Amino acid sequence: MPKRALFNLPPLRGDRQRRSPISIPIPGEQHVYDSYRRGRTGRRISRCRAERQHHASLQQRDAVLERLGQAFRILQEAHDIAISAHLGFPNIVASKDYRGNGQDVVGQFATEGEALTACRAAIDATAWRYLMQESGMRSLMSASKRSEFDDQVSKSRMPELTREAVYATFGALHESRADMFDQGVIECFKKLSWAYKTNLPQKFGKRIIVSYLTYTYGINHSAADHLDDLMRVFHVLDGKPEADYRQGCYVQLGTAFREQTAWPKSYQNDYFDLRLFRTAMAICVSSAWRSSMR
Repeated sequence: MPKRALFNLPPLRGDRQRRSPISIPIPGEQHVYDSYRRGRTGRRISRCRAERQHHASLQQRDAVLERLGQAFRILQEAHDIAISAHLGFPNIVASKDYRGNGQDVVGQFATEGEALTACRAAIDATAWRYLMQESGMRSLMSASKRSEFDDQVSKSRMPELTREAVYATFGALHESRADMFDQGVIECFKKLSWAYKTNLPQKFGKRIIVSYLTYTYGINHSAADHLDDLMRVFHVLDGKPEADYRQGCYVQLGTAFREQTAWPKSYQNDYFDLRLFRTAMAICVSSAWRSSMR
């Protein structure tokens, strides 16, 4: 049986109507970028660590499913005894999440195997998220691939968690890291609104304005992921590993958002000087990065 990956990664197609924004005039940038495409630079994903993580998860997963099957059989026996004695029996439902819409475990509406299938989907969804996070693979993913992964996991559209599925998924992602690198930058560029004069239609300028990054109570996770895509470029061109997404723009901006009360709020890292507004955020490339571009 062929290996099934969690999602397919088609080759990236550039936008013919806009000039690619990833050309940044830095000495030696092409060499660094080519090395990244060949996997010689950037974050190293430890295969041994990933293997240990998914091997332990698979073993415990089988143990959990075995005990759930035993529990369901005992519940069915208890239900049959109660019905034969003309007693009542509680309605027990196996649901993938708190929103309900689960499967009856026993009773007239129960379908054999469906409850255990719902439990398996819930178990696998959490396991996929854990493996993707702890392996470091999520840090390589563009914003759109993160969104696609989260959507497929939440809707139970991922394959059953097996050794083959994990290898196929992680292998496809790692082999497509350069495509995701390009894709993330292009998507970030396309998200810019041309209502602002500093957002140039042919390239990233020294100052860009991103809409819908903030709202009244926090940071827009999706928009922050697009900033991670831009940060990845700076890290790679500086010869650094991609930043761990667990300490990425969403986390850092969220901390600045909570610690500051007055608008506009500000945040600074090695590459960006940012000012947060209620409906948009102005991003300025830091003076250190500008000096390296001259």
